[in-house]
Amino acid sequence: MYNPRQTRSDLLIVNLSDEDSSLKKELFFEPYETKIISFNWSTVKIKNQRLEILFYPKDLETVWNEFNTGSIAFTIKISDTDDLPATSTPGFEVILLILLIVLILLVYKKQILKK
Repeated sequence: MYNPRQTRSDLLIVNLSDEDSSLKKELFFEPYETKIISFNWSTVKIKNQRLEILFYPKDLETVWNEFNTGSIAFTIKISDTDDLPATSTPGFEVILLILLIVLILLVYKKQILKK
């Protein structure tokens, strides 16, 4: 139910950080508003990467509560080529190559017999 006395939130800071860097965005929320906040983040690490997201009021004298403060942390696994499953059957190419050589020899032999 809409309450006309509700106003937009205090200015909030949303911070995304890992071991090497930190990205920050500042924003307001209107009553009953949902926002998608996106960051352009990259890493040179090739294994597990722990990210932490914090949100809190910019004015640190604001009373912190469950609606304007919180955090979440998660780990992203970044796959290396060694982690990926094989995409072909080992040895299949060798069998195909042998069959092709046999076919070429048969065609060549047939042409020699025609002469």
